[in-house]
Amino acid sequence: MNVSILEFRCDDYREIKFEYGALEPLGYNLSSLQINNYELKPQGLVNLTGSTNLRKLLTLDLRYNKISGIDDKAFSGIKFVQQLYLTSSHVKHIAKHSLAGLNDLVTFCIEGNELTTLQNGSFDNFQNNGKNENKG
Repeated sequence: MNVSILEFRCDDYREIKFEYGALEPLGYNLSSLQINNYELKPQGLVNLTGSTNLRKLLTLDLRYNKISGIDDKAFSGIKFVQQLYLTSSHVKHIAKHSLAGLNDLVTFCIEGNELTTLQNGSFDNFQNNGKNENKG
């Protein structure tokens, strides 16, 4: 498939479940993924971007969702992403290794969330790469 942009939008925060490897066929071409106004369970997020190798994904937009937390390795399948948007997604915790391996990340927007737990080392990935603009 040659799909490079994929968008999911909803009006009522219904739960969307991504099974393991659901986006695998798009892995070679998908450059932008937008999912807005859904409820994403932590394991669903891991299945979406942690278990599928989305080699070309540069932008992941998860704004305005219900995501209780970001677990370890949630983004391990999107190593080359440059922009990650989690604005106003009800995020309460970010696990220590959830952002590990995102060495090309330039923009990380987390404003408007309900963070109560931010583990020491959560942002170690951003040290010394000289190209990150961390917002929030």
